[in-house]
Amino acid sequence: MNWWIELAVLIILFLCYQIWQMWPVAGLTYVTPAALCQFIQMDPTIKLIDIRDPVDYIECHIEGSTSIYVGRLPFVWRKELSTLDSVVILGSRSKEVRKAARILKRRGFVKLYAVHAYRCKPCAAEASW
Repeated sequence: MNWWIELAVLIILFLCYQIWQMWPVAGLTYVTPAALCQFIQMDPTIKLIDIRDPVDYIECHIEGSTSIYVGRLPFVWRKELSTLDSVVILGSRSKEVRKAARILKRRGFVKLYAVHAYRCKPCAAEASW
């Protein structure tokens, strides 16, 4: 009978973890891809971090963005970023964007922005950025 209790606890912990991953990140502001162009023009010192898979980054990326895969972000963020920077997170999945935002928030970042579901399908659109 004890294994039922253990199973129930594991299921509850799993559900809590899933809910936590879907929970919004405080201080993370979402911008649309169209508004990102104006956003960059207003603040040219803004840092663009592309957390997509490196293959996707190589295939198509925004000029001036830095590829830091979300799995490497906790270890290499100091090479490219300062906690005083305004950072725009470019990711294809909202779950990964929230994960990256949580990592950066724990490191002391305050000005965090994200492009929801960023996908660079037509690379020609990059020229306008």
